[in-house]
Amino acid sequence: MKGSKKYWILAILFGLAATVLAYRYIAGVKARYEPKNLVQVVVAATDIPKNSVITREKVKLELVPAQFAHPAAVRDLDEVVGRVAASYIVAGEEILSAKIISDAEKTNKLAYAVPMGKRAVSVPVNAVSGVSGLVRPGDRVDVIATVELASGQENVAVTSFILQDVEVLAVDQNLDETKPVPAAKEEAAPATTVTLAVTPEEARPLVLASEQGSIRLALRAPADHDRVMLPPVRLVDIVGGQ
Repeated sequence: MKGSKKYWILAILFGLAATVLAYRYIAGVKARYEPKNLVQVVVAATDIPKNSVITREKVKLELVPAQFAHPAAVRDLDEVVGRVAASYIVAGEEILSAKIISDAEKTNKLAYAVPMGKRAVSVPVNAVSGVSGLVRPGDRVDVIATVELASGQENVAVTSFILQDVEVLAVDQNLDETKPVPAAKEEAAPATTVTLAVTPEEARPLVLASEQGSIRLALRAPADHDRVMLPPVRLVDIVGGQ
């Protein structure tokens, strides 16, 4: 009887010890997940294909234990929304900084600089038609075209604004708008091409005028986005005559 009582006491003591140990273990696990140990990361809400623009609907914020968050995980939505995915991102995956195109990479690849819905079209220029080489990436220009049209027995040259308020994406192979213009004493070869961001509808008259006539760029003020409605002009309209 005494021996049985002793076993009961030992069982109770072992049970209490196990309870205390379990409580301490659970408390330790809970401590890891306390809010103070959680960090915010940006996670893909859907699959994001490579080279696609990351929109707000494609990402979300999640709180994860600090020890489980990847060191390179992006923590702010503003750092990813509007950027381009450098590789395929699976839904639920933490978005790492290496998986989005950086500004430095954008300046080295024209495709990332083309606005959605537009196309990059290059046109030939020289020192005069290219505004003396002073046009820079990021500037906005109008495109003035001169073409010859059949009029009776002769061709008549006609000049018209064919595009207005168009963004310059690149000058030759330079995509960096912060690159300084060469000083007057420096000898720099004039640009031979300017690449413009145009819609598919705008691309057709731009290419046609470039191939069959001549074009000239007119540099706009940065804040001037007004468009003008002007009829085509002929030489006779300027000097008069029948």
